[in-house]
Amino acid sequence: MEITSGIILGLDTDSADSEIHLKDFITLSNIPTLTINLLQALPKTAVVGRLKQSGRLTDDPALEKQCALPATL
Repeated sequence: MEITSGIILGLDTDSADSEIHLKDFITLSNIPTLTINLLQALPKTAVVGRLKQSGRLTDDPALEKQCALPATL
């Protein structure tokens, strides 16, 4: 039996410390297969309007590029 983990980043409960806590969890848990997914609001939806109104979204085109994180943290 093998343990896998799926983690979602971008939840309302995430904070500036989430990255540090996530790295600690990954290191301490030794889970061999782990996926990290970034939560995104779909364009032209009511949630995008609410996020923009509350100042939680940016229109910076440079941030819209896809990126890959290194396999080792």
